[in-house]
Amino acid sequence: MLSKTFDFTGSTVSGSGCAPWGTGAGCQTAINKDDWCGNYQPDAPSTSVTYDEAGLDPIEVASDKTIIGSGSEGVIKGKGIRLANGVENVIIQNVHITELNPQYVWGGDAITLAGTDRIWIDHVKTSQIGRQHIGKYWLDDV
Repeated sequence: MLSKTFDFTGSTVSGSGCAPWGTGAGCQTAINKDDWCGNYQPDAPSTSVTYDEAGLDPIEVASDKTIIGSGSEGVIKGKGIRLANGVENVIIQNVHITELNPQYVWGGDAITLAGTDRIWIDHVKTSQIGRQHIGKYWLDDV
């Protein structure tokens, strides 16, 4: 039961990134996670990025778990949730996941599902997410 805001923000790091859509004020830059810039945007200008490292390190959830927010109090700030590698029978309900480096591509996913079964996501709010709100992957993709 989540009955407060769990704030994982506050540990910033600097690293390399790129600007695949330009360097103007309205353009989103990318963290060079897993050499994404080199592999997929090799012609994009390089740039320096400063981001909160918690966004790239999600909370790993095991099988047979329930995560329920109490009223509007169940907030996870700065980290996402990851379910992978055979995880099953999980309920995520009434939770708000927010502030995962929204200014950057590859800033973090709110909920990642990879190789899971029987996952129920209900009344979950995501906001200010740097990549995907809910990402579904095949096991060989992660």
